[in-house]
Amino acid sequence: MSVLVPAALAALMALAAPELDTVMLKDGGRLRGTVVEETRSGLTIELTDGRVERLLPGQVSRVVYGDGAIGILGGEAAPTVAPAAPAPPAPPVAAPAPPAIAPAAPGASAPTPPPADEATGPGVAPAAPEPPDAALAPRPPPPRPAPPPPVYRPAPRPQGQARPPSLFMLAGGLGLAVPTGDAEPGTAMSDVITPQFLMELEAGLRLTPALMLGLVLDIGVGDAASDARARCRNEWGSSDCTGIALHFALQARYTFAPYAPATPWIALGVGAEATGLGGSGSDDQLIYSGSQFPRLSAGYDFRGAYGSGWGFFGTVAFGRYSTVQVRSVDYDLGDRSTHGWVMVGVRAILGN
Repeated sequence: MSVLVPAALAALMALAAPELDTVMLKDGGRLRGTVVEETRSGLTIELTDGRVERLLPGQVSRVVYGDGAIGILGGEAAPTVAPAAPAPPAPPVAAPAPPAIAPAAPGASAPTPPPADEATGPGVAPAAPEPPDAALAPRPPPPRPAPPPPVYRPAPRPQGQARPPSLFMLAGGLGLAVPTGDAEPGTAMSDVITPQFLMELEAGLRLTPALMLGLVLDIGVGDAASDARARCRNEWGSSDCTGIALHFALQARYTFAPYAPATPWIALGVGAEATGLGGSGSDDQLIYSGSQFPRLSAGYDFRGAYGSGWGFFGTVAFGRYSTVQVRSVDYDLGDRSTHGWVMVGVRAILGN
């Protein structure tokens, strides 16, 4: 029995590793958790410790969901416009050559040279040549038109981003309950009843998306142990003897990723319990009753459509019986012993 308890808990907690979303930041950091909302105006992510972070588009470099999908933020590059080609330089224009002066004939007076420009003379720079006609100068090519801006279309919701959890939750499960320890000093639980077929009912009210307060009822039905059957036969004269156990508890449950399609959870509770034997007669009864604390539970739920789902659960509960009833007569147990229950099973969920 000492090997069964840790092996059952290890098998349950091995499944508590949901695929997380990753948000890479432009400053080199990254966030891990569940992306609650992603739009062009920003992103909301629930971290693994339950905190909710709101990021602006300028902070996000890339969004990678747990199923491999890529988010819409940080995945587009701004369109670029090619710069216009510079205008080629204008070709140089040669200065006009001065007119040639024919030599004077013998006996003729030398021709009078044309009057020099008053603006020119020794020490005065010649005027710059007139630029060519602007209509004949080459023109630069027209700028390339910019592409039209992209049309915004809402991105489909990634598969890793599920609906919010419901306010109320109902669940019903089936499994196995194994007793351990002593019912009272000198009487082991295994001498009273055998492992039982377990039926579990739970109703919860969600205080926050991650925190729930709920009521749990466990009903175990099985056979009486060999020593108990001998008592039914010898003392009560009953040929048939049945073992029954009832557990009623109030518990607080914490869900690690309430928006994800699959999530682990843990719970802590306190309650009361009764374990008894019943023979063929109406007074052929032996019932132990007492308190139960602590009651530790863990599980892994899968959320389906329309608020339904299913999951695995496991519970380890410790208790002490304070009274025993034999044939409708109550006796106080002065010396009390600690016993325990190990319960595992699967359950269906409504309002997950």
